[in-house]
Amino acid sequence: MTTQPTTNDSNNTMHTIDNNPNNTGMDFMTVSDMLNLHDPDASGITINAGWITLNWSYPYEIKLSRIRDRGDLLKWTLHLAEKTWMTSTCLHHFISAVMDVKGWDKHQVE
Repeated sequence: MTTQPTTNDSNNTMHTIDNNPNNTGMDFMTVSDMLNLHDPDASGITINAGWITLNWSYPYEIKLSRIRDRGDLLKWTLHLAEKTWMTSTCLHHFISAVMDVKGWDKHQVE
């Protein structure tokens, strides 16, 4: 069986054409569906002995004492955003994990 992925820009849908003669239809998924297939979750984060480890692409450790306040968290967020393996979902999980361990209110605006 060979497949040929093609896109239809008019509706942002990815189509996979199956050359199998037994196939009765065409399978498809949206771009959003494809992104969700490999969307990392919060289980990629471990916090242990004063370190936060991000385990999505490879172990990336940050000493929590280097994040003293929300300004430091912003700097780390910007630093991590430059990583090729970082996604917006990963950043969300990182920010939430740090705020939880620091006891910071996620909904308070200072």
